[in-house]
Amino acid sequence: MASTSASREPLQALQALRGIAALAVVLMHFKEWMVKFSPGLAAVAQYGYVGVDVFFLISGFIIFHATAAPESRQALPFLIRRLCRVVLPAWVAMALLVLIKPPYLIDLVRGLAFLPRETGHPPYFGHGFLIVAWTLTYELLFYGVFALALATAWSRARRGGVAAALLLAAMLAGQAAAGHFTLDATQTQPVGRSTGVQELSLWPLLTLLSSPMFIEFIVGIGLAAAFAWRGGEPFRRCGGWVVLAGALLTVGGAVWPGLDGHGPTRAGAFAFGVAVLTLGVQARLDAGGWSAARAWISPLAWLGGCSYSLYLFHPLVKAGLQPVVSTLAPAPLAGLTLAALLACIGVAALMHRWVELPAQDFGKRLSRRLATRQSR
Repeated sequence: MASTSASREPLQALQALRGIAALAVVLMHFKEWMVKFSPGLAAVAQYGYVGVDVFFLISGFIIFHATAAPESRQALPFLIRRLCRVVLPAWVAMALLVLIKPPYLIDLVRGLAFLPRETGHPPYFGHGFLIVAWTLTYELLFYGVFALALATAWSRARRGGVAAALLLAAMLAGQAAAGHFTLDATQTQPVGRSTGVQELSLWPLLTLLSSPMFIEFIVGIGLAAAFAWRGGEPFRRCGGWVVLAGALLTVGGAVWPGLDGHGPTRAGAFAFGVAVLTLGVQARLDAGGWSAARAWISPLAWLGGCSYSLYLFHPLVKAGLQPVVSTLAPAPLAGLTLAALLACIGVAALMHRWVELPAQDFGKRLSRRLATRQSR
């Protein structure tokens, strides 16, 4: 288990990976613009969805890492911090998107409640009007399960194992109810009855809870436990070998099973290799090596700090510019696409400063008050 101080050290390489993953998702969402002026670039950008699998692995890692200190393991304060961190900025993004592209009322209700739209089309189960919000439902369910793992004193030291067991139990229970066991996230079957996009039902939420996508959070927890083992000394000592292993796993994941959809048996295998490689780089940095690498990691780490805002708000930039795209020739469209990508980063920096950080601060203040009351 990592020490308290270790849990607060910046994981610069991992933060840089978050920035790359967010940028990959942004590029994917602009691929239909790119195909009109650079089909080759669009062909590469279409694989940007792998960033989501990377996010899930990182999320599992960070949640375990951030609760290393005993004072960070109170269930309700933990949950309050995470809800404020994730939900409040997402609600701001949704509110602004309503002004640009008003949704149907049922879609607005589902979006604000982070409810999936249907029991079909796994692992998305229907995109909400904020297209990236489907992943937040997975995140919030993961936080809820992790909070359960922190809820009893005997489980706090073993929070990773308890959370992993609860996630697996929920997934298997859902799949048992559906009568279909699978590790392929694209083959999840409906729990209960099938629902369509015009219905408001909890069946899609129960179906989502049975998705193998949660295995990626479990793998992230495992990576965090390995990284923190014996104070992180084994990882730092073998950082170079971990980088090599991560590179081989990355290549292997790209070749087999390949980048064909989300989930641990698909793009998640590639994401796992990338995560291992990144942790190897982090281990080398922690050991005082590869100091020259910090120069190019630093700007990516800055982007990683804004990654959640970049992820949330880039659809608004695209929606605002979409009406003029069909009128442009390839050359002007290429310029607009570049300007839009830069605008996405600029908007993300602003929203990180004025929305995301205040939401985090509010969550920390509220959680401290709750923790103080619980300790009395």
